[in-house]
Amino acid sequence: MQNKEENHKKLLVTVNGEPVGNVLLIDKVTFAPILMDLIRIEALITSLRIRLTT
Repeated sequence: MQNKEENHKKLLVTVNGEPVGNVLLIDKVTFAPILMDLIRIEALITSLRIRLTT
């Protein structure tokens, strides 16, 4: 299994311990929000690379 450093951080907003809304992904460097579609595309590309190299 490859060890890859993730460039994003997951945040979950809670009120009195109960989650409100969805998980928010932010860039670790710029703290800009990341769109979920970009994460899905990155995961797809990574899985394709693994399949091609094995």
